[in-house]
Amino acid sequence: MWGNTDFNWLIGERPSGGGLVALSGAANNQMDSWANGSNTNAAGYDNWDGTGDCQTFHAFGRDNNVAFWNSDEVSSWRTNRGC
Repeated sequence: MWGNTDFNWLIGERPSGGGLVALSGAANNQMDSWANGSNTNAAGYDNWDGTGDCQTFHAFGRDNNVAFWNSDEVSSWRTNRGC
């Protein structure tokens, strides 16, 4: 995940298969682009505890500029499944 569009300012990187992790500090609520090079969906959540609005980061997918309603929203994420 990146904090700016076009994959600038890396704020999180993890292998597939990981459970829920909260973002902290400057990375919290900053995600504006993502890429998933694995064969497993991942997910980002609006709240630190894996609740709230959820965005699926599809396997082998990428988005260089998430929709404005999803911008700067992710506070926690997992790499072992999507929403």
